[in-house]
Amino acid sequence: MTNDKSKSWSHRLQSILGTIPKNKEELLTHLRMLQEHGGYWDKRSLEMIEGVLSMSEWQIRDVMIPKNDIIGLAVHDTYQHALKIVCDNAHSRYPVFDDDGERVIGVLLAKDLLRFANAPETFAIRDVMRRPIFEPPSKNLNAMLDDFRRHRTHMAIIIDEHEESVGILTIEDVLERIVGEIEDEFDDDDDRMQYKAADGKTVIKASMSVEEFNTLFNAQLPEDVDNIAGWLAAEIGYLPPKNYIHRSNGFIFRVLNADDRRIYTLKIERKD
Repeated sequence: MTNDKSKSWSHRLQSILGTIPKNKEELLTHLRMLQEHGGYWDKRSLEMIEGVLSMSEWQIRDVMIPKNDIIGLAVHDTYQHALKIVCDNAHSRYPVFDDDGERVIGVLLAKDLLRFANAPETFAIRDVMRRPIFEPPSKNLNAMLDDFRRHRTHMAIIIDEHEESVGILTIEDVLERIVGEIEDEFDDDDDRMQYKAADGKTVIKASMSVEEFNTLFNAQLPEDVDNIAGWLAAEIGYLPPKNYIHRSNGFIFRVLNADDRRIYTLKIERKD
């Protein structure tokens, strides 16, 4: 039986749209029409609404950072090594791998290094790291947001059916599905447009200009589009999904992070 609150919401929606949408697609169609003609909200607000409505359709595997792309630490790393990794990458949290480098067993917060600055010899990651939460790749993002809130944590370790670590997920990865790419104070356009992944390959932001890409990689991509995301979409004729691989101009481009609206990051490898 429908309660008064849902009735009130339905009536308000019907008064705006003139009808009750039967599904998400019909609702979005009405909302786009209102955005174009009614002035109820701007395009950016509509994108966020689309992101919220799609949350239940996305799973962790669609947005997680794969294991090979994780910047992490080993359980026996020294204070000096951990400090260098933190300074070089400027993340706030780092997965900690076990002795064989296969399983994540903890999470080190960068701020926890501060209390060892005057006594680095007393530092031991195993004593400082936080216990992580473990999640399957199949969990949807709505449920994942609830888990982040309930456990009061910002990072989850993703494990397969054999309890092997296959990636990580941060609360930022989830929220970017709603609001788009989130840049923090360390995301400088000059020195954070690209970095080295754990496997040694280069990861770039898809917003990197084609001109900058050509200079950085000594490439010959046509510069008639603004950025690499635009070039890639034009090259293949559509917006590629996550993990899409494209070979062109002597390079292998793998889409690391993308949704149905934009590409965020790409991994670059030379064909030879």
